[in-house]
Amino acid sequence: MAATDVSLSDPTSPSLLGYQLRLGSRGMPFDEMAGPDGSVRPHWREVAGFFTRLGPEEITRRWNQARKILHDNGAAYNVQSQGVLRPWELNPIPLCLAAAEWKAISRAVGQRARLLNWILDDLYGDQTLLANRLLPPALVLGNASYLRPCRGHPVRDGVRLALYAADVARAPNGSWWIVSDRTQSPSGMGYTLENRMVLSRVFSGIFRETRIARLGGFFERVRTALAALSPRPGLEPNAVLLTPGSLNETYFEQAYLARHLGCSLVQGQDLAVRDGRVFIKTLEGLRQVDIILRRVDDDYCDPLELRDDSLLGVPGLLNAVRAGTVTLANSLGSGLVQCAALNAFLPGLCRKVFGEELLMPSVATWWCGEDAALRYVVENLHGLVIKDVFDYPGSRPDRGANTEELRKAILARPPYFAAQEFVRLSQCPDFVDGRLEARSIVLRVFAVRVGEDYELMPGGLTRVAEEESSYGALMLQAGGSKDTWVNIEGESSTHGGAPLPIELQRSHLDLTSRVADNLFWLGRYADRAEFTARIVRCVLEDCSEESGWVEQADVMPLLATLRHFGQFSDDGRSGEPLDQSLSRQMADRSNFGSLVSVLQNLRGLAAAARDQISNDAWRILNTPLRGHRLSRQFVCK
Repeated sequence: MAATDVSLSDPTSPSLLGYQLRLGSRGMPFDEMAGPDGSVRPHWREVAGFFTRLGPEEITRRWNQARKILHDNGAAYNVQSQGVLRPWELNPIPLCLAAAEWKAISRAVGQRARLLNWILDDLYGDQTLLANRLLPPALVLGNASYLRPCRGHPVRDGVRLALYAADVARAPNGSWWIVSDRTQSPSGMGYTLENRMVLSRVFSGIFRETRIARLGGFFERVRTALAALSPRPGLEPNAVLLTPGSLNETYFEQAYLARHLGCSLVQGQDLAVRDGRVFIKTLEGLRQVDIILRRVDDDYCDPLELRDDSLLGVPGLLNAVRAGTVTLANSLGSGLVQCAALNAFLPGLCRKVFGEELLMPSVATWWCGEDAALRYVVENLHGLVIKDVFDYPGSRPDRGANTEELRKAILARPPYFAAQEFVRLSQCPDFVDGRLEARSIVLRVFAVRVGEDYELMPGGLTRVAEEESSYGALMLQAGGSKDTWVNIEGESSTHGGAPLPIELQRSHLDLTSRVADNLFWLGRYADRAEFTARIVRCVLEDCSEESGWVEQADVMPLLATLRHFGQFSDDGRSGEPLDQSLSRQMADRSNFGSLVSVLQNLRGLAAAARDQISNDAWRILNTPLRGHRLSRQFVCK
């Protein structure tokens, strides 16, 4: 169903609150701003009043300013299936949550994180859940995410999930549901912080006028929690963030987090295992690593014992984990509990393990490996979302596919399929081109293990769907994002956008050999770009529209220099004017010596060393070249 929009300039609706109330005519009994009875939620009133006073023109101006800041900072998401870098989209109107509601969400998500951590500890330990048939063996042992070489590995203080994220959504009746779990390497914290930093710059007044929870304290607690897991207590821990590289979907966020958490951003080739310990290769030699905050998938982390074709991991990493000399956050094999079919067993497990009910239910789930569930699913395919049991949570579910073909596939391999109820989500106002649109949302919340419990970030990453779908707001699909503002009751309001000051302690020891090599070539390419641009500028300045090929003695040596380095190949016999020929070749991406190619290589090297490059330098290096031809105006600037 297409989103219904309401113009902010509608004279019959004097305020933003009025616009949102009119969205109820779509037949939705509930949305985020207005309750089931049509009344405006109290925690929205100050926010709505602020945006109403700004007006559509001012909101648009500040929104464009926010988009420019995001572009300048290089905020993007790498869509691998499309092979493009998609700019990060941020909508100016946030999702607002009341303090009491947030406390309930925090308790529920914390309980779920503790339960999943306990399940992981059991499945990689004594396996009492399998022995007592509380979980089907096929759901665990048949899952490729269950890493048999990791069974029995020690984890410090029993913490297998140091970080946890959950995608939660609200149904139209107001109840919250957990859509999926992120336990392997939860992403989105960096994007959440970037959203808050940008909005705090362009809408600074709202943070002074309203009580919005700060985010900075959460990142301080992440640092403290990771330090507590160090295998060398009493010493200053050396923490690194292990990234798959600059082509990864969320590489921007990984570099962003490394800077804010004060740890080195490394790739697998930057680390080495010696005598059961992990070391980082620096210009000063090897330096022991205590904590690895990993963003590499489980089975790619060690090519010796896990996936042998992996170029992203560290050979021998499992040996160091067994020896207890390094802590991984999260532990290897933690992706096992992301399995969607596990949701069907969590209520019973919670009662068995904790003696209490789940505080927030999952979306109703049926695992087709059970006879009763199988019969229900094949009889109700039209109203269910069918998922591959062992797919990653971001995989595309099947809905509306050929029912008969889907039924045959399920009956052929029942244990490999799960079904979930199709839940119509609540909606939040989205500001697009000077008007409001009602969009379905999913909220990703983040938790860190502190002591025996989990503490939530007071906010989260709200994803906006472009269509009404329970799965329409996944990060891999189209759609935008929102900042999430949690109201604080009874507390004084201070500036809620900026994080608490985090002291970055960097030294030459943090500079890996790979990054040093990239920085060296970054300088070389910068020098080459300047050298080429100066020569091309001199030639073009001596050309005129009528002159054609220039025969002045001071120009021919410059052209000879470009030919010597393979950057220019025209000898003048083609009849093409010199300025056109030179501009065309300098903009030719297939010419490795062209100015555009040099700038592309320069940007690639800067991206590979993103955590070492300031935002000011990045803005210069990230300046795009528009079009396929290099204009005289650009070169002669």
